[in-house]
Amino acid sequence: MSPSSLYRSFVVLCLVSLVLWWHTLVATFGLALRANEYTHTLVIIPLSIALILTEWRSRKAKPETESPYRFSPIVSSYSDWLYRGPVAGAG
Repeated sequence: MSPSSLYRSFVVLCLVSLVLWWHTLVATFGLALRANEYTHTLVIIPLSIALILTEWRSRKAKPETESPYRFSPIVSSYSDWLYRGPVAGAG
């Protein structure tokens, strides 16, 4: 895949994520703005953007597409969500 198609795919996936998780994100950030014990969640977005930009600029790291562990963060997050339920105040 060419770099431009990778960037395009990344942007499309980000937009799809925002559309699918919009209500949950609004509820989570609303909770973070109302309650002091959840304000640490406000650091996630700037930190994530900084890490993504750092990786893009380095371009030395190549993702391992054949790694058997590539889906482990998604699976663990989903299983945690199933076990604990959705975010309080999200519905």
